[in-house]
Amino acid sequence: MGVLAVVGAYALPVIRDDGLGGLSPAFSGNMAAMHWPGQFKLDFFCFLIFSGTPIAWRHHLRAGGIALKIGGMPLGAPCLSVFLLARASGVGDDFAALFLGPERAGRAPRRLSAGFSARRGQRGSRARRRAQRR
Repeated sequence: MGVLAVVGAYALPVIRDDGLGGLSPAFSGNMAAMHWPGQFKLDFFCFLIFSGTPIAWRHHLRAGGIALKIGGMPLGAPCLSVFLLARASGVGDDFAALFLGPERAGRAPRRLSAGFSARRGQRGSRARRRAQRR
């Protein structure tokens, strides 16, 4: 919620003064100039793509998930924070369901600690090999 408030408090005066129409030319113009400000914006744009990809994947790359990714890219942190807040209210403290989605979370094995698997309740293969050598 804090991210949404900070970014919103900064963005509202900028939108009021500059509007949204100048966003795309200012963004892409610096990248076309091939200088450090453009490099930073290209890096940030890649970060936005990467931050939207898990959202689309969480929705099994269906149309709704891809729409969230595309819509979330220009909105950045506010979109991601609202998405996570909305999803977190439905899953409680189950982080696997929050980040993987409820279907995948049911199939995902949970790691306890070195070599233990919660699904099997036994030691993993590395620990088994060590025990066999003894």
